[in-house]
Amino acid sequence: MMSAAATFATVIHLDTGHVLAAVSSVGAEPKLEDLTAKDHLPVRFPGTSHIIDVPTSVLTATRVALSAGTDSVLDRPQHYVLAGDATLSAADPPEFDSPVKTEAGKKYVIVWQMGDGSLFQEGELDAGLPPAPPDDAKYQLFAYESSRLYLNHVL
Repeated sequence: MMSAAATFATVIHLDTGHVLAAVSSVGAEPKLEDLTAKDHLPVRFPGTSHIIDVPTSVLTATRVALSAGTDSVLDRPQHYVLAGDATLSAADPPEFDSPVKTEAGKKYVIVWQMGDGSLFQEGELDAGLPPAPPDDAKYQLFAYESSRLYLNHVL
């Protein structure tokens, strides 16, 4: 049971609002550069050793108040989205190695993991189809407005 005093967390998220990581701290509010590995945030596929390095240039750190309904963000950050007004809410669980379901006209973000680096793409979905992967892509992190987060192997 949560105490009456407000509990806060800092969430690291994409422009689409999809939360990739969360941390709670006492004292000073951590900044993005305090929470990431130099120029990227390693995002692990839950239950695997697969990692996508998301560039810090496409991430934002936001402090949010936690409630009884959102306190699990610290354990399952990829199950949450952040609205423009910094309201944290539960999202559909992320999907792993499943076909991406898209909607034309929605803003999307993709991070492709390739060898030792990553490539970021963003734009608007055309006819609901996600962009084709680069030739050397191994993994894909895909998100678009009002959707769940997708983490996929590139076949």
